[in-house]
Amino acid sequence: DILRHIHAKMTLRDAARATCASHAFRHNWICRPNLTFSLGTLGLNRNASRDVITRDLISKIDLIMQNHSGIGVKTLDIDLYSCDNIDFAYLDSWLRIAVTPGIEELILTLPLPSIVFENALPIISVYNFPCSLLSNGSGNSIQYLNLCYCTLRPTAGLGCLRSLTRLHMSCTRITGDELWCLLSNSPALVCLKLLHCEEIISLKIPSLLQRLRFLEVAYCDRLQVVESNAPNLTTFYFAGFLGQISLGGSLQLKTLRMICFRQTNIVCYARQNLLSIA
Repeated sequence: DILRHIHAKMTLRDAARATCASHAFRHNWICRPNLTFSLGTLGLNRNASRDVITRDLISKIDLIMQNHSGIGVKTLDIDLYSCDNIDFAYLDSWLRIAVTPGIEELILTLPLPSIVFENALPIISVYNFPCSLLSNGSGNSIQYLNLCYCTLRPTAGLGCLRSLTRLHMSCTRITGDELWCLLSNSPALVCLKLLHCEEIISLKIPSLLQRLRFLEVAYCDRLQVVESNAPNLTTFYFAGFLGQISLGGSLQLKTLRMICFRQTNIVCYARQNLLSIA
């Protein structure tokens, strides 16, 4: 138990070195609870070519994950932003291993979408996050979900994410209806951040989000409507083209910050439409 505690506190680089030196540490590796993978944590050369970075980062993460039991994972943080042309089968495999009941934090930062060709036609390749992983009991424990450059298509069968308090999505493909489905199953949500989510046209926050305090919506260029019925929202940040914004259900609002494009009189707009609820 002492060795397991020591091993869990090490950085991934130090943990890997200890594993090579000690059979006892090697056994503890398979149950390491916090897995954070990036160029820095794995000690890889940031100045290498993207092909080399992709090869080395994928191979190291895969070696670690294939030797992990999947038991007791609390945090999985994978940063592949510096990679090119990832085989998404690796990601599917890693998530199946680590996203199990008991996981609390899941952070995925993927590369910019790439162009692939199918039947001589160009197709944008974006990772489709497997929502089914959150329906097997893992959704009951997850507290923080952060997705960057993914596609997320939740359905009614998602189940309740009763512990989810923070949801951050950047450059994530999800529609307003799909987001509504996700939010409707996240009653404990406290913080919601949406950045560059281009498929959202109408963002509606259900009144059942009694604990939601912080809402940030930025650079979602197709967004036309923001409607919040969360009664205890205290902070709202917005950046983008100003459409219809209704915070009528947010009677506790204290902080309002807006950066609006092509809006000549934002102060007048705020007074007429928002100030009454602040």
